[in-house]
Amino acid sequence: MRKPKPIRERAARALCELHNLPADAKMDGAPIWQSYLPDGRAVLQAVVCKESWASVKDASEGVELKITS
Repeated sequence: MRKPKPIRERAARALCELHNLPADAKMDGAPIWQSYLPDGRAVLQAVVCKESWASVKDASEGVELKITS
């Protein structure tokens, strides 16, 4: 079973899809989805409470995501 992608990467890839861009295509030597990381982060911060944001960052490091309401 493949390891799930980090939540920030999934958000960035979703934004690529929204803009009809191939997420894995290269731009300046890196996948296009990487250029959407700041936008993905902004969206996640808007929907995740401040106290839980550390968990989102930890999840991108491979730690299980735990969000409290």
